[in-house]
Amino acid sequence: MRIIYSILVYLLLTLLPFKLLFRSIKEPTYRQNIKQRYGFVPRCNKGRIWIHCISVGESIAAKPLILQLVKNQKLIITCTTASGRKQLENMFPDEIFNNKIIISYIPIDYPLIIKYVLKQWQPSHVIFVETDIWPNICKICHSQKIRLSIINARMSDKSFLGYSKLGTFFANTLKCFNLIAVQYEKDAHYFLKLGAKTECIKVTGSIKADLNFDKTLRDKYEGEKRKINRPVWISASTHSPEEKISLDCHKEILKLYPNALLILVPRHPNRFVEVENLIRKSEFVFSKRTDNQSIKKEDQVFLADSIGELMNWLILSDVVFMGKSMGCNGGHNPLEAAYLAKPIVTGKGTENFQDIYNVLKINNGALIINSPEELFKSISNFFNDPHLASTIGVNARETYDEFSGALNKTLTLID
Repeated sequence: MRIIYSILVYLLLTLLPFKLLFRSIKEPTYRQNIKQRYGFVPRCNKGRIWIHCISVGESIAAKPLILQLVKNQKLIITCTTASGRKQLENMFPDEIFNNKIIISYIPIDYPLIIKYVLKQWQPSHVIFVETDIWPNICKICHSQKIRLSIINARMSDKSFLGYSKLGTFFANTLKCFNLIAVQYEKDAHYFLKLGAKTECIKVTGSIKADLNFDKTLRDKYEGEKRKINRPVWISASTHSPEEKISLDCHKEILKLYPNALLILVPRHPNRFVEVENLIRKSEFVFSKRTDNQSIKKEDQVFLADSIGELMNWLILSDVVFMGKSMGCNGGHNPLEAAYLAKPIVTGKGTENFQDIYNVLKINNGALIINSPEELFKSISNFFNDPHLASTIGVNARETYDEFSGALNKTLTLID
């Protein structure tokens, strides 16, 4: 199976430039640093910790951990997507300038390339954030006795079924790890069933429940919220068709609250133009972040076509709809909204974060809806009853507090 996998990866070597060129039509940054994907990575002294964050979400989740580690240890951080790279560069400019952190794209998982990269970097420890696992990296690190960890690991029902089909190939990959720090007991159960070693699995919770939000930035956006002084709801980390659902809902909201504002935050940058066109077609008055425009009094919709700023938009909002949950499945992590004590509304497709939503539901910290009509009803009810919105928000914050503490547990395990 590993031979077949490596052959497929070899074929990818020839196809990848065409894929990146296609992606670069919408995101030109994909044309940059292509050679890093083929192993021509920045050189550095040996002994750094190599941390891999596939994209934006994983990078933001790992930020508190990275900030703690970089105090005493130089790091290499890799990513897969252009948006993830931009996010990392925005989060750690001083550390990159001082050479405490090196940013690179993760090299293609082909044995010769990985061996060459490991010879250049000679890391003391390789850490995967969440579950973006590369079998040849794992096998070669294990053979070279390089410590290997997964942190903040999670496993959805769908991913479990997919990995189960790989049989001993994936089981042998998991056996390479010295540590698999999972978010919840369900994740631990799935990793065990897939072949991970019992002694390597530790339940830590989600490190996203240990947010360290910049107070100055928070004060700034709370001041902006007071200036806006009107009902605001956010449709956060949306996927198709949730933008259209949100815009249709907002048309009805405006009939009840003519000065209401919708902040629309698509999950993926390559859909920003598509969503902008959808807003134009719906004939809303709107502004967008990339025009460096602030929210204007006449705006009915604000398109947050940027990355890494979701917390800022959450602060401005009175009610939060979490995307990838209606018309598409999986859900997104609601802990940022819960941290800010915002009332949370979500569709029923939340299986990727079911443990969190189960507790939110028990604590009455989120509403689970089944239709666009229920979305409209829940948003309008919260606007109409600020006391209800506050109560649900406080319950959400209490739920967040129940999940905190994962960062210290994780640091202790990887130290």
